Amino acid sequence: MNINWDQIQQGGNFDERPEFLRQLHGGDINDVYLIKADQALWVVKQNVKHQYPKMLEKEFHAMEFLNKKSPLTTPLMHSHFSDEKYQYLLMEYIEEGRTTHDAQERLGIQLAQQHKISNSCYGWTEDNYIGSLKQINTQKSTWSDFYAEERILYLSKKAFDLKLLIQSDIKKLENFCSKLNEIIPVEKPALLHGDLWGGNYFISIKNDPVIYDPAIYFGHREMDIAMTKLFGGFSSAFYEGYQATFPLSHNWKDRMAFLQLYPNLVHLILFGTGYKPAIDSVIKQF
Repeated sequence: MNINWDQIQQGGNFDERPEFLRQLHGGDINDVYLIKADQALWVVKQNVKHQYPKMLEKEFHAMEFLNKKSPLTTPLMHSHFSDEKYQYLLMEYIEEGRTTHDAQERLGIQLAQQHKISNSCYGWTEDNYIGSLKQINTQKSTWSDFYAEERILYLSKKAFDLKLLIQSDIKKLENFCSKLNEIIPVEKPALLHGDLWGGNYFISIKNDPVIYDPAIYFGHREMDIAMTKLFGGFSSAFYEGYQATFPLSHNWKDRMAFLQLYPNLVHLILFGTGYKPAIDSVIKQF
């Protein structure tokens, strides 16, 4: 891990040189570390900027928006900046605690409240990232058009070019997209986290649910729910809290696999053919 302390002091507008405390988990993309500067604790995220252009600037925009709009707690954003090689995101440090039944229930309640925040179109004001993949957010007036064109067909072409899908797979995915209006009930665009798996939230020491690393856009709210079901990490209290606040449409569980097609295509491209069976199990119907 290469740390440009002069750049962090300058970019953070700190009076004193920051002090490194410890490295935090940052996944495959980012180096993340805890620092102390000007008598406060901060989290710094950095990655190589030419590999992920404007990634952390886009995350800054998303987190600022969530902080203003969502009832869920998000770390306050301090600044984003770059040097010749790296880009940086500087944010508030929130100490992690233990999950509780109450915190899980409030996570569900507050996510449901966030999903009530709507927009005139599906999509977002700028493209961003899901993991290390570029996420296209061109705004559309219907969910079926958005999910088909900006999610499924865009990534299926990418996967085909990488020889991870064959032509018959593409045909089945096109058939699936043509039937979206019959499969997914119409709902207003909802403000989504966009990448809500168990690794992108925690419970703070104050017992508050905290979300981070979003792939924000306005979409069908069952997308976030489908993501929570993909890898686990959410208790029954979470779903009970959500349902009590903003009940999902009838037979929502039957639609989860259809909405998990997008994250499964993302993971197919990023991590390989281990995710192909989950895709096949859905598209074989089409």
